Amino acid sequence: MICNIKFITILLIIFSIRLGGSMYVQENIETYKMEYKTELMKETKPEKEEYFKEAKPTIAENFTIQELDILYRIVWAEARGEDKKGLILVVNVIINRLNSPLFPNTIEEVVFQYRQFSPILDGSFNRATPDSRIKNAVHMALAGEDHSEGALFFRTIRGAENSWHERSLTKLFDHGNHRFYKPPTWGL
Repeated sequence: MICNIKFITILLIIFSIRLGGSMYVQENIETYKMEYKTELMKETKPEKEEYFKEAKPTIAENFTIQELDILYRIVWAEARGEDKKGLILVVNVIINRLNSPLFPNTIEEVVFQYRQFSPILDGSFNRATPDSRIKNAVHMALAGEDHSEGALFFRTIRGAENSWHERSLTKLFDHGNHRFYKPPTWGL
């Protein structure tokens, strides 16, 4: 089916060029792109976790391209092997920190705060190559999907014993390879 669309579109473009219709060429190219994506999506088997489920993009409009890029990269670097919920949880923690008086109030300051996210220290943040699965999870979290139970911290489960997190914070839950925490209530 895609081959037929390509062939017909190419014929229309050639015909249009011969007639001198540059606007028509542009319209056909856009139509081809749209039809190609539609056909590709029909042929793609849905993911178990529905990674391509559409998230409402409105909340993402409140963030700059740079802030979204920071989120994409930190989620890739921290959780690229996790399921959809695990990806969303990383964004949830960052958003929780944005809303907490204990942390800075911009995405950039939260993510780059000294010794808070290991991918900043080990350089994997700079090597990140976020894909559509990562970007979609970020947008889903920004649209309001929250599984964090108010967590402000997380770390890998491996090596968590005797860590500062275990000694100083209240454990909330484990998900995938991460353990999530909140500050202690100190009797409040």
